[in-house]
Amino acid sequence: MDFIMEHVSRKVGIQVGQRTFTDIDYADHVALLVDKGESFRAALVSMDEEASTFGLRVSWTKTKI
Repeated sequence: MDFIMEHVSRKVGIQVGQRTFTDIDYADHVALLVDKGESFRAALVSMDEEASTFGLRVSWTKTKI
């Protein structure tokens, strides 16, 4: 999961002070942090594409925005 998030996190993130936070993950759950409303779709598609190379997928029915 860390490998996938490393590739996806280049496209997402929020700025808090001088630090950028990209995601919060626990086991097989991930919260992507985005600062623009339109960014989340691209981030989710990117995550799904990266995950598919490992036989994983985003559960679109469980995804919350």
